Amino acid sequence: MVDSGGGEADDVAAGAQYLVDQKIADPKRLAVAGGSHGGTMVAYMVTKYPTLFAAAIEMFGVVDRAAFIERTNRPSAIRWQMKMGGPPSEKPEVYRKANALLDVDKIKTPLLVLHGENDPQVPPIESALFVKALRERHKVVYYFTYPNELHGFTQREHRLDAWNKELTFLAKYLQPAFGASSTSTDDLLLTPAPARPATGGEQRQER
Repeated sequence: MVDSGGGEADDVAAGAQYLVDQKIADPKRLAVAGGSHGGTMVAYMVTKYPTLFAAAIEMFGVVDRAAFIERTNRPSAIRWQMKMGGPPSEKPEVYRKANALLDVDKIKTPLLVLHGENDPQVPPIESALFVKALRERHKVVYYFTYPNELHGFTQREHRLDAWNKELTFLAKYLQPAFGASSTSTDDLLLTPAPARPATGGEQRQER
């Protein structure tokens, strides 16, 4: 059984602290990023260790494991119930620890959240609910979704846009004196993700 939101988060924090202790990393300029379960880990890290990272990028991750099991495809739901040791009704405390939404109040780290709008693995509502909770609590968050994308980004325009936003976001919060001014970085981070009219997808951006 996995220890979602528990030991795995502690391991990441220990790794980050080791880099700081070895003077490999600047404790004031640590960032964490990931997609899929890596995105889930980002949500755990900013709730369990709210002062450890200066910036975080969460991509198509799960923030509420119990709700995810209800919404994802059947093979994924079965696999994750096995990993969690059973369904939410049998393991409420295990699923509580794996629910980052319940700890959003603790978050201090600025977040960039990205998700494909047709994701069949991690339903986009996971990111939407995460962002909604963040905004209701006046946390710093930038949120972009990409039309006609599944679990990850495959379209060239979307990959380039996501990479550009990630780099700009990290520059803003880890190295603000480098390159662009604060105003220009905000402009880029608020630029809508590119649409793909030829495929019939609609452009969508939420601020």
